[in-house]
Amino acid sequence: MAPIPPRRRTITDIRRLYTSGTPIVMLTAADYPSAVHGDLAGVDITLVGDSLGMVVLGRPTTQTVTVDEMLHHCRAVAAGASRPLLVGDLPFGSYEAGPSAALATAMRFIKEGGVGAVKLEGGARSAAAISAIVTAGIAVMGHVGLTPQSVSAVGGFRPAGRDAAGARQVLDDAVAVADAGAFSLVLECVPPAVGQAVVDALDIPVIGIGAGGGGGAGTAAVADGAPSRRGTEATNGGTTAPSSPPPPVAKRMGGQVLVYHDVLGMLTHPHHEAVAPRFCKRYAAVGQVVADALLAYGADVRAGEFPSPAYAPYKMGEGELETFQAYAAGVMEMRKGRGGSKG
Repeated sequence: MAPIPPRRRTITDIRRLYTSGTPIVMLTAADYPSAVHGDLAGVDITLVGDSLGMVVLGRPTTQTVTVDEMLHHCRAVAAGASRPLLVGDLPFGSYEAGPSAALATAMRFIKEGGVGAVKLEGGARSAAAISAIVTAGIAVMGHVGLTPQSVSAVGGFRPAGRDAAGARQVLDDAVAVADAGAFSLVLECVPPAVGQAVVDALDIPVIGIGAGGGGGAGTAAVADGAPSRRGTEATNGGTTAPSSPPPPVAKRMGGQVLVYHDVLGMLTHPHHEAVAPRFCKRYAAVGQVVADALLAYGADVRAGEFPSPAYAPYKMGEGELETFQAYAAGVMEMRKGRGGSKG
């Protein structure tokens, strides 16, 4: 019997993780190898983020990434990731013109990119676009707080919500996105108190990136907002008597997302070091490992140590070598006669 292929996660699975209080693990991928790595690591959501414009294509911002470029990378990721929910980032300029433009772009991502949902930035200003896409049957993940596609309007990659007015704007934007029908929300670069307020206000998974954890270790969202039954009754001498309700427990952030290259410490170029986000925990120094390996390779080639006989494994059949050597000698003699060989 042929093996049963793994079932890809859906937004129903993501909702189930959220209501059970299980933190959602989300990671970016931009190509087949990174998609396979995330799949094998058991991530729940793989985001084909427009951050690939910076970490893969070498651009200073994400604003120049095109729809066709994103679709190219979405297809590569879809080929490598068989289990996570795939979310494609709608790039700058592909949805801001209005709901019709947003829907047309989202449909291309589903049909041509092979993703299961799309993500777009912006709060209240993007609510109509989110609603149109969801109404058409496409799942949408929102994104508020620091929105990298707006870098030219805000003057750089600046945290959001650091004063009362800014915090109110973040919260209002988050509510607008949820009310428009988004199944989840990325919340980027805000103070933890603002992140907690957003988590408490919404009944969809909030995926943090530089936004704190919400509630701290050991706390969890209660399924579908149902009140906890723990502590409402106490047994005393075999009788049941009401007790004081426990203090409310802060809801936890629904999950976390980071960029693949940042998590692995993939890049060692001085430019990347200068712009690497402060909120990212590096779990490896893969970039240094790669640099050391390539330097060693170059040194071996220049020293004539690679390839050694161990890396030249292919042999000719018995008698074939002599036959070929005779032929090769004839070719060399002929070329010498024509002046074609200087050896």
